[in-house]
Amino acid sequence: MVGTAMKKEEPMVPDSPTGLAKSTCLLLQEFQNRAQPPFTVMFNLMLTVFFINGMIWPMTFLDVCVSPNIILEPDLRQWPRYLGHIMFAPSFFSMMKVFTIFGMIGYSMENEMGSAKFAIMVTAIFGACSVFTVLGGFEECLHGVDAPLVALAVVMHYTNPTFHPYGADKGIRVDFAVEPRWHLWILMTFHMLGGMRNLQLAGIGVMVGVMWIIRQADSWQHFAACVTHQRAMFAGHIFLLWFNFLMMPFSLQDLSRVGDTVMQPFDYNAWRMWFDGTIPIAPPVYYLTMVATPGVVHYLAKLMLITGAILTLTPRMWYAKIYTFIIALLLMNCLSTPLWIYPHVGFFVTVYLMIMFWRLDYNEPPVTGILVKPKRN
Repeated sequence: MVGTAMKKEEPMVPDSPTGLAKSTCLLLQEFQNRAQPPFTVMFNLMLTVFFINGMIWPMTFLDVCVSPNIILEPDLRQWPRYLGHIMFAPSFFSMMKVFTIFGMIGYSMENEMGSAKFAIMVTAIFGACSVFTVLGGFEECLHGVDAPLVALAVVMHYTNPTFHPYGADKGIRVDFAVEPRWHLWILMTFHMLGGMRNLQLAGIGVMVGVMWIIRQADSWQHFAACVTHQRAMFAGHIFLLWFNFLMMPFSLQDLSRVGDTVMQPFDYNAWRMWFDGTIPIAPPVYYLTMVATPGVVHYLAKLMLITGAILTLTPRMWYAKIYTFIIALLLMNCLSTPLWIYPHVGFFVTVYLMIMFWRLDYNEPPVTGILVKPKRN
């Protein structure tokens, strides 16, 4: 009788489809078995009641949004606006996205922090995001919770609540500790792709979240310990990607006035033509795809901007190699538009990024955690 060799089963990888599906089921079971977090349940209940009220008595965002004068001159008689601009959701799908995202944050963090501390943190973050958004001129009348949800996601990523699969059912048991922050970033990616009005709100959320984190004395030391040469290079190229896609003009429309700046290199008025609209230019890549090639191509550009910032936090930065192919597709579409005439600085930077995302060194030395708050004994 000839024996058969037993093939050793490979350990389950967290970012594999099976690992992601099982860890999601494990999280749902853990949330079901945990004590209900009071503040999270109250917030989601108010969100639901406000949405039902909007179905009975229809309203628009103009009925609940917050303007700068309401923030600069607080008036308790305006409490429906203070509450309504947070709870307003234009559709059932939008309400369920906020319901799910805030529920995951609350069920993961509130029981560990305590309800009072969690409520203070949420209130402070919501207030800071509202002030920065309205007073910064990003929105004339604020409504929705896009920026606060991003800020809370940043805080949860640093805090990193972890669930262990010891008591889980055998069918969903995994070989690793489950970190719900990655499931949250997946939800946030879909939310920012389909529901976020503009990416500036995501930037405000990141800024407020980081401001909340750096209040802790050990946060600076931990950030410094997690930053490697490879991660710093990758983060720099992601910043350049954002700056290029949102700020750098892609094409030059007319060469007749360019010679003035070349012949008069020290003349301020000659160089000012590049910024006052005298020399016609095409918009940056992100806005060019929005105007000239809307649809899938524009969503790919938006996906790169969103996932690039998230990949900076992960040990899977090499996923960014796919950006080379996405940028090549964006280049082909931008070059085929009528707005493309002569190359501008944005074109050259886009070509540079297409090459570098494939050639970057992603093999960083192992670290104990990626931007994670150290656990206390």
